[in-house]
Amino acid sequence: MSALHTPIIGEDQEFLESLAQLHMRKKLIQPEKVAEVVTFLFSEKADAINGQVIPVDDGFLSFKG
Repeated sequence: MSALHTPIIGEDQEFLESLAQLHMRKKLIQPEKVAEVVTFLFSEKADAINGQVIPVDDGFLSFKG
């Protein structure tokens, strides 16, 4: 389970740390990182990208820590 740090997951530091350990850089993903990807995809720089799934997961799908 990749974790995006939003209020819905609460502020229990032990729980947040356990989620962070699942990620390659041991950090939760900040919502701004998702917004940056969305901004890029809506820009002219991404006009050749079509029909793709772009995970914003800090390597969660490929990290086997």
